[in-house]
Amino acid sequence: MAKTVANAQFQSWLTWVGLAPADANLESEPAASSNLTPLPSPTRLISPTEQRLPRYLAPLCEGLVGFFEEHGLHLDQLYTWKIPPVPSFVPFERESDSLAKANARLKRVLSAIWHGQPDSRYELAEWYVAKWGGVYNREATLRTCIAQSDEELIGRGTSGVATWSKLLAIRNPDRFAIFDARVSVALNALQIVQDHKRPIFFPNLPSKNRTVREFQDWIRGRDQGRGHKAFPARAYGIYLKVLSEVVRQLNLASIDEIEMLLFAQAEILARRAMSHPTMLQSSIAAA
Repeated sequence: MAKTVANAQFQSWLTWVGLAPADANLESEPAASSNLTPLPSPTRLISPTEQRLPRYLAPLCEGLVGFFEEHGLHLDQLYTWKIPPVPSFVPFERESDSLAKANARLKRVLSAIWHGQPDSRYELAEWYVAKWGGVYNREATLRTCIAQSDEELIGRGTSGVATWSKLLAIRNPDRFAIFDARVSVALNALQIVQDHKRPIFFPNLPSKNRTVREFQDWIRGRDQGRGHKAFPARAYGIYLKVLSEVVRQLNLASIDEIEMLLFAQAEILARRAMSHPTMLQSSIAAA
C-alpha cells in the first residue's frame, strides 16, 4: 500500500516534468490482506516548485545559452522571414529595420491592435497565421482559437500549435513564443550536435520544408521510442520554460529573439545533426 502511494507521487512528478502524459493512470496494487484498511490517497501530490528549473532541462538551457552567445549577434543577418503587405488598419512600416527587428516590432503593433480593437481580431489572426505564417485553417477553426483562453489553447497539446502559438505570440509577445516544426527540429538537432547525454526530444510537427521532413524521418528511424520525449501535452510549456530561463541567463529583452534564431538556424542544425559523427546512437545509449 505504501508502494502504491509512492508510485502515485512519482507519477505526479513524471507528469509535471513532461515524461508522462497528463492523463496517465497508475494501476493500484491489491492490498496484501483483505483485513487491512487501505491507506487513504494523498490529498496533495508532491511536485517541485514552479519557480525552480527542472534539473533535466538544465543541459538544454545551457546548450541554448551557448548557441545564442555564438550566433545571436548575427540574428539580423540570419533571420530572413519576409513581411507581406499588412492590412490597412495596421499602422506599420518596416523602415530601415532588419527583418528580425521589424518582425519583433510588428508583433507588438499587432498585440496593441488585438487588445484595442477586438472586432478586428479575426482579420488580424487570419493575416498573421495564413498570409504571414503560411498556415491555413478553416474559418471556424481560427475563430474557435480566437475565442479560447490562453490556458485552453495550451491545453490542446501540439494539435494546431503552429496556429495557436502565433495567436498567443500576438496576444502577449513578451510571454509567449511561436512554436512550429522548424523550432522543434532546431531544438532536437541542437542537442544532437552538442552531444547531450540525455536529450529531450520535442514532437515532430507538420512541415512543408524538405530538410525539416528529412530530419524528422531521420530521427524517427533512430529513436525507436527509447529517447526521452516531451509529451505533446507538456511540449509547449517546456519550450516556454526553456526560453524564459535562457532569457534570464542572458538578460535578453524578450523570448522571441531565441525563437527567431532557432527558426532561422533549423535547416543548418538539421543537416549538421544528420552528418554528426556520433549520430544519435550515443545519445540513446547514454539515456
